[in-house]
Amino acid sequence: MHSVTVEEASSQIDALVEMAFNGEAVVIIKDGKCKVKLVPVHAPKGGRRQFGKYKGMIRISDDFDDPLPDEFWIGKTFPEHAERQGSSPVPDVQSLKAEFWPEEESVEDFIHFTYGQRQQDRDSG
Repeated sequence: MHSVTVEEASSQIDALVEMAFNGEAVVIIKDGKCKVKLVPVHAPKGGRRQFGKYKGMIRISDDFDDPLPDEFWIGKTFPEHAERQGSSPVPDVQSLKAEFWPEEESVEDFIHFTYGQRQQDRDSG
């Protein structure tokens, strides 16, 4: 992988584009973080795939094509999952809210807060 800063990229963009087109990973860094990856729009013409390139890197278990158990296809209901986890299923959002959310706050506030937390988790992950 070839990494350059924005300043370096601006002075050698033709060479970087050529490198990316030829299959080399080119990353542009700004403020110490990878910000842009150059990739070709189309694969290079006439390029051949390298046989054995990933040899030893991919492992397939001996039983990968064995039939899957019935449980996989049938699935479990929410109550069955809850029982397996040692908890009782939550009948509705109001009940879930009641366990830890302040009484003066609405269900809508609870849902909005939950969505905000999920978004924050996605952004930080």
